[in-house]
Amino acid sequence: MKNNYSFVKHGKTKFNEEGIFMGTLDIPLSQNGVQQALALGTTFDPHSFDVVYSSPLLRAYHTGIISLGMAKPILSEYEDSSKESYVLIYPDRYVSPKGKLFIVDPMLAERNFGNLQGHPRKDYTEKFLEYKGRDVLKSFNDRPTEGENFADLELKLRHFFNEVESQYENKNILVFSHNGPIRIARKYFEGLSEEETLKISNPHCELIQFEDRRKKWQI
Repeated sequence: MKNNYSFVKHGKTKFNEEGIFMGTLDIPLSQNGVQQALALGTTFDPHSFDVVYSSPLLRAYHTGIISLGMAKPILSEYEDSSKESYVLIYPDRYVSPKGKLFIVDPMLAERNFGNLQGHPRKDYTEKFLEYKGRDVLKSFNDRPTEGENFADLELKLRHFFNEVESQYENKNILVFSHNGPIRIARKYFEGLSEEETLKISNPHCELIQFEDRRKKWQI
């Protein structure tokens, strides 16, 4: 790799807190998640990064713009999954810090959990009989109905890294994403096996930095 990468998993959502499959559902941050994003912003200097990338899903995108100081959150009186728990106030002119690039990239979106999205994780194999004897949470290649597996995520991350590496050199790159894509990034940078990758649970709103200079992925 020609660049240094730092990844951040978005702040918490109500679906995280309630143990619901979220995947590509566009669920905003909970009030707890907003506070996590604000706290994250106190742990690093935004100007130390040359380029910022984000998943298009609100929970990652809002974590990015809140922690970078690009938008100010105002918490509402509501805190449940059916109502907006915050609004964002933007400056008069919408720019990233010092005009740095802030790029939304769909390849950084979370894994699609198909027909499981929006349903509780607990005892899902009892509600969906097609998953009896299977565990899509602990398999690299088992694909949920109408969804994606980790091998699909790995292909997207290969495309992402190859694209970024073709455009930039010796840059510090900050990425706001999700647990699944960050697992795949760690598989690559840390040389993990598929089994080791599946055991990772990345913390919300903490900077995970990589300085590995491995040969870039080939598609």
